[in-house]
Amino acid sequence: MSNGTDEFPHHYAHHQQSIVPEQPLHWVILGCGTISSNFVKALGIGDRNHQVTAIASSRMEKAEKFKEHVNLAPSVKVFSDYKEALENGGADVAYIGLMASHHKDLVIFALEHGVHVLCEKPLGLNLAETEEIVETSRKCKRFLMEGYWSRFFPAWQTLRKDLKDLGKIQLVQTNMCFNRKIGTDLTRPIVHERNVDGTWHGSAIANPHFSRDGMLFSAGCYCTMFALWVFEGEMPLRVSAVGENNEEGNDLWGSVTLEFSGNRVANLFYSGIVDSLNNALVAGSHGSFQLPHRFWCSTELIEKFGNPDQALGAERVHVHKLPIHKENRGFDYPQGNAYYLEADHVYDCIKAGKTESAVMPLEESLRISRIIDEIRSQILKYASEKSKKQVAEYGC
Repeated sequence: MSNGTDEFPHHYAHHQQSIVPEQPLHWVILGCGTISSNFVKALGIGDRNHQVTAIASSRMEKAEKFKEHVNLAPSVKVFSDYKEALENGGADVAYIGLMASHHKDLVIFALEHGVHVLCEKPLGLNLAETEEIVETSRKCKRFLMEGYWSRFFPAWQTLRKDLKDLGKIQLVQTNMCFNRKIGTDLTRPIVHERNVDGTWHGSAIANPHFSRDGMLFSAGCYCTMFALWVFEGEMPLRVSAVGENNEEGNDLWGSVTLEFSGNRVANLFYSGIVDSLNNALVAGSHGSFQLPHRFWCSTELIEKFGNPDQALGAERVHVHKLPIHKENRGFDYPQGNAYYLEADHVYDCIKAGKTESAVMPLEESLRISRIIDEIRSQILKYASEKSKKQVAEYGC
């Protein structure tokens, strides 16, 4: 990738003092669900000067409850129309924490109205949408980043920085699974997610109106993103995928193999109907790194080198504890406080006049979208032919 590790933010090192620059970065928050709640709370513990000036939900009542729940100032404007919030919210940057089906129109609207954007994954529903979004960002010369917060965790940045210690990397393995079923009908799982007021609602995986927001977009994208993080943005030569969809078209699980040059491979598994260790492994000729349970927000990095049966010498295992050194009370997600790392990075980029991130560049979003499109096409095409597997060839 074009970005070197020297461009990575070093918040996790905590050698710097807490910095509150004079100029605040003003945010408008689109979507008042759990993820937006965690993000707004994290803004309050960041090392930069973040200010929320407006929030928006499709329902005014929900937006008002959200404002109270996250203890926003009385001056924060509340909207029931997303585009009106972008036009009149007085913000420099929009955080978009809505369903993926809303992303393209709102991201483009924001960019065309001079508002920078941090958008939760996926940036677009497919490659065509992602390309249109990226093109608009470049045309409007506004900052845009897809919100993969994992890349800002100390464990992830340490892993990337020390990859050379593993020698030639041969294997990446990830699994991201959640048993989301209720009852015994595994083909029609019902997911319940908590609203900001503590009530619960059925989520997209069981909703035919949001069939694009299945497990591939919920979990498979993280697995794909991690593989590209390890292989430094290189596109795979081949992608092969099998999986299952329910009758509404929501994908339930997928098993994906990405084949890279030099006989290197990434094995990815994601599911909404079984549980797993939810870890990630990177194995090379000299040793391995593991991000243990919840690899996407892990605060540990396990290094393993050597083997008593090989010339490398006795096995050596070291566990690096890499916590997020911020208060973690009141967050709904494990390590939800880590959103401040992502937000502070956006602050630094925008204040420096950058239009994209070196940690999560737009070309990386395009690569992920291209791979996700291929995975989806194979699973959809062969969902009823379990013994058949398509292998697609990519040009690097």
